[in-house]
Amino acid sequence: MSVYLLVFMALAVAFHIPNVSAFSVWNTRSLNRKTADTHQRLKASTEICPDKKIVHVEAIGCAGLTEEELPIALSAAAKALHGTFGIEFMADNVYNDCNPAVPESVPGATGRVILLSLNNVAYDWALDDERLEPFKNAISQQIDALVGNGLHQPILISVQPSFRNKHAEIKVFSDILAGIVEREVLSYGLRCPMVVNSKANAYTTPKERAEIDGAMVPDPYTDEEHFDTSSVLVFDNFVDSELRERLLDVINKRNGDGARWDDKTLGPDPKRWIRGGLLDIPDEEVTQTHCWGLTDEAIEELCFEEHPAIIEAEQIISNVFADFDVCRLPEAILGPCISPLTANAPTHGDSFSYHIDADPNQAPPSPWTDIYGRYFNRSHGKPRFVSCLLYLNDEWSEELGAPTQFYDPPTGETCDTYSGVSE
Repeated sequence: MSVYLLVFMALAVAFHIPNVSAFSVWNTRSLNRKTADTHQRLKASTEICPDKKIVHVEAIGCAGLTEEELPIALSAAAKALHGTFGIEFMADNVYNDCNPAVPESVPGATGRVILLSLNNVAYDWALDDERLEPFKNAISQQIDALVGNGLHQPILISVQPSFRNKHAEIKVFSDILAGIVEREVLSYGLRCPMVVNSKANAYTTPKERAEIDGAMVPDPYTDEEHFDTSSVLVFDNFVDSELRERLLDVINKRNGDGARWDDKTLGPDPKRWIRGGLLDIPDEEVTQTHCWGLTDEAIEELCFEEHPAIIEAEQIISNVFADFDVCRLPEAILGPCISPLTANAPTHGDSFSYHIDADPNQAPPSPWTDIYGRYFNRSHGKPRFVSCLLYLNDEWSEELGAPTQFYDPPTGETCDTYSGVSE
């Protein structure tokens, strides 16, 4: 017999920063669409800028950086441009606003932005021209290497062709920089709510609640420390029997025609599931069996095709956090190898390892960290990372075992979904 789990990895983002405790891993920037084929595109860029004496980059303005950070960031940009492209970098008259450029539509953003102008290129270069990407990527990678060594947080780099608004008023310049943040969020889908309207459901209350992993953590805005814990919430009857059955139909691709695969006797259907399709800790030598996970094709269908049952489940999840925008985990955080929805089917004899699904404080360099920086999960005003596990079996009992266990590092105890805390 298998335990069928449907896993949603989500963000819960506050509508507004003030007075709200926002709900809302290792890899490299190269996992994101932002840096696809970077080396080839960097090489191509030297061909589209043949006159290196004329084409140059000029620093126009920045926001959210301290006076100490600005020269470090500009020096990194100059090094990246000269070393990669051999072109000149100018930073003679830079508009510098120490206040962050945070648009109202992107609460929780760090607002750390540098605007650069690639001057003397042809007039056919557009604001979203792909030929600008290699310049942006080279500078971003240079700056990423300095985070924690001169720079407090990542910085969003914007390279625009022949920027012509250099003498704008301060208010206009602030709006320009905030608009850069907003466009980046839209471009990479960093804030796409799962549902349009969510409604608080007073009847959705957890059966059990446990707090684990308590520690003193700093506030991302003030650096003042406060005590924080992770929460494990257990809900009974989170979805009704009819929706549960339809969700099983989705992950097993059952359409109601013909005989169903006897998974209780034969295990997961090998046409839909594959051994090793889901690993707790990829690419590490750990003691674990290769669990049944969905095939790549099945995950594509689950995530990118429209399923009414999935939409209903996401509505229920969103209703739990009705005061927030609940979004699927964007690809730009961990790359395409981590899907926002997945499923697994543990069977007798399988073993697993403790792991972290996702942590904003360990996020790799990416469009996400350029916008939100790195911070401890559940930080005030920041997107919160949430994992939601739905158990889809029609019946289960504690005697059958197989609880999901959550490890509490301070005490060395585990919390599971059946028997609470145990040694």
